[in-house]
Amino acid sequence: MRAQLWPGCEFWYQVSLLGILLLPYAYYRFILAFGGEKSGIAGRIYFVVMLTCFWLNAQFGVFLEAPKMVEKNGAAAFVYEIKPAIIVIFYTIGNFLDPSSYSHCTDL
Repeated sequence: MRAQLWPGCEFWYQVSLLGILLLPYAYYRFILAFGGEKSGIAGRIYFVVMLTCFWLNAQFGVFLEAPKMVEKNGAAAFVYEIKPAIIVIFYTIGNFLDPSSYSHCTDL
């Protein structure tokens, strides 16, 4: 994004945001695979909720709009506007990563 490569800053911002939102899901899947457990409903719910949050944000900028590029001292700088609705994402990720929700993985 900062290199301002094609197809544009907003595209690369959305790609990076999707990666950030799905990283806890990737950790979850890895831990389950490492422990020999099957995927539970919690992972599927998280995956759907994060894809929904991503779609809402990409379409309407509900949680965190794409940054605005401004020039500062001859260099490009990005200004982010965080909205209070981002608490939904933090709450979802926090609950998903809560160790007490993985009581079925006691052998790990």
